[in-house]
Amino acid sequence: MKHVNPSFEAVRPTIGSSFTSLKFLTNENIKSHVWHYHPEVELIFVCKGSGKRQIGSSITYFSEGDLVLIGSNLPHCGLTNESTHNEYEMVIQFKPDFLGEPIWDIPEMQRISSLLEKSKAGIVFGEDVKKRIGKEIVEMHEASSLDRLCRFLKILDELAVTQDYRILNAGKYYLQTQIEDNERINLIFNYVKDHFKEAITLEEMADLANMKVPSFCRYFKKNHK
Repeated sequence: MKHVNPSFEAVRPTIGSSFTSLKFLTNENIKSHVWHYHPEVELIFVCKGSGKRQIGSSITYFSEGDLVLIGSNLPHCGLTNESTHNEYEMVIQFKPDFLGEPIWDIPEMQRISSLLEKSKAGIVFGEDVKKRIGKEIVEMHEASSLDRLCRFLKILDELAVTQDYRILNAGKYYLQTQIEDNERINLIFNYVKDHFKEAITLEEMADLANMKVPSFCRYFKKNHK
């Protein structure tokens, strides 16, 4: 399926909480066909199952579940559908300033602040981290009020210090609010998505964008800062 412009998704915090925490059983959150974005940072844990992840310009596969951190306004598709056969999916969503901007300047929050900056390119975590943090996310979801918030900050801090992770996009493929040439960018993205198993030349990409190679390189670099 080809994606057009990513659609905006409105996210509302869980009642009585400063962020959103959701648990979906198998096939309850089928969004693998929905190309969307939102200002909220999103932490997704998929318990078991396997499938394809499309985050920014990265198209990769996961098995035995997944744990990814998707930065603010980073276009992506949902991870689960009928064929992933996962047990359940946890989705945590929060605005970068959900605790107020000044809090990220204090020494105790520097590691998490750095993590959120890296998440603009999308982060996938390794097996050991996935299994450990997945359990903590479930426990956090079942907690309430201040205990839930404290557990959540602890989870973010653990993710901030681990070395067992991989950045999904070479550049930061997030929307700066609204990219003016969004249709051209999506045309390029869809072509790469549909032909990612083939050798794609720079000349092909430039021709697709109706540009000369030097101009295309400058254009692409400008829109992936």
